[in-house]
Amino acid sequence: MLNCRQLSFSQSYSQKRIALANKILGTKLVKRIIGLSLYLLGAGRKSVAEFIEMPYDTFKSFTERVEKNGAYGFLDRREKNHVVLPDKSERKTEITVSVIESFCIINFGEINSSIQIPIKNSLQVKVVLLSLLKNKIIRLSDVSKILNYSESYISRLAENLYNEDMDILLDHRQGQKMDYVFNSEIKSEVILQIAGNAVVGKSTSSTAIAEDLEKRKGFRLSARSIRQHISRLGLKEVSKKLPSLIYTLKKTQKNSIISNIGKTGSKEKD
Repeated sequence: MLNCRQLSFSQSYSQKRIALANKILGTKLVKRIIGLSLYLLGAGRKSVAEFIEMPYDTFKSFTERVEKNGAYGFLDRREKNHVVLPDKSERKTEITVSVIESFCIINFGEINSSIQIPIKNSLQVKVVLLSLLKNKIIRLSDVSKILNYSESYISRLAENLYNEDMDILLDHRQGQKMDYVFNSEIKSEVILQIAGNAVVGKSTSSTAIAEDLEKRKGFRLSARSIRQHISRLGLKEVSKKLPSLIYTLKKTQKNSIISNIGKTGSKEKD
């Protein structure tokens, strides 16, 4: 606790400083500052109110406003011609991101305060959205919807961009060796899903594979893209041939086991 008895006070300095503060801040605000200071030092509300010549109820309401709203409590909205500071809740605006026509628009919640990026500039859109996401400015679900990837994949992209720079988003085309959307993980899951559906007799159409992958892994892949990669990877006929191949392999294995059992039985008789 502060002990003001240890401090030396000058009456003349006090008068000059208060007079200057009254001109700059206004008499009422200066009284509130002095009153709050005395209140914080332990003086009772009633004695402080009398000292600064302010009604007790008014001073009590003032201290309660400060305790509740911080520095905003110094302002009395009932008074005219005072500077109004925006309330904390008024200053906090939700930042939204959406696609309108051919633009990705990031709206900062204020008039004429937005960023517009042509949606055809895919790399620019990814860098901006992933950077904002990493800094917790926009929602993961919004970015996932606009970029059409699963939320888990978007999270990994944002982390990789943060750690390795935008080079990880580039498609280093060397004879089409690299495919940004269909990376090795997604390709393997597409192949696995096709094989699984074929074995159990489910549809292996691109639409069915897209729906099953979204349910199982959360990947949001277009049926058109899956169809292109099925053709590119030569998987179109695999789904048709796989069940018969598995049947043949099982039959061969079964015959081999029976044959081995027969040989073992012959040796025992001998």
